[in-house]
Amino acid sequence: NYDKNGKIILINSGLRNYFIHPFNQPPSFNKIYLNILKSFINNLNQKSQKDIINRFHFNFGYGEEHFFKTDLKQIKISTRNENSHFFNLLFKSKLVVATTNHTSFLQTFIINHPTVLLWPKEFNTIRAEFDNHYKNLEEAGILYYNPKDCAAKINSISEDPIKWWNTEKVQKAKNN
Repeated sequence: NYDKNGKIILINSGLRNYFIHPFNQPPSFNKIYLNILKSFINNLNQKSQKDIINRFHFNFGYGEEHFFKTDLKQIKISTRNENSHFFNLLFKSKLVVATTNHTSFLQTFIINHPTVLLWPKEFNTIRAEFDNHYKNLEEAGILYYNPKDCAAKINSISEDPIKWWNTEKVQKAKNN
């Protein structure tokens, strides 16, 4: 059930104060990541900004929720405490912007929901044997490494994301 009048869900990473595992980003990543999100949001048009619901991953104590409440007050916030699974938001959305290379974007791909990826390239190294798939996502306008370019894409498709999503080039890149 696609809701063309739904919200734009911004899926975030959980930021940690301390390095605990090689699977996680180092704490030095946190400020870079938050600046990318701030740049992305500040480059969205007013309508897209009003449509954003910022979905936090787990709260690991870094304070990113406070960052949004002080620096990006216009953005609505959703936490796991309020809404345990993001599918409740997903089914009421018209578009997802996934900012982490985690399973959430694969879940949106599986149900064929319009999705744009915004990742800091230097923190998301892709294995060589899969590089061509990610290049195809980039060429199809799904994957962005630059927050301003990503915001421009959202601004251009936000009125009818499903129209863009259902184009042959986008579907082929997503399916591959």
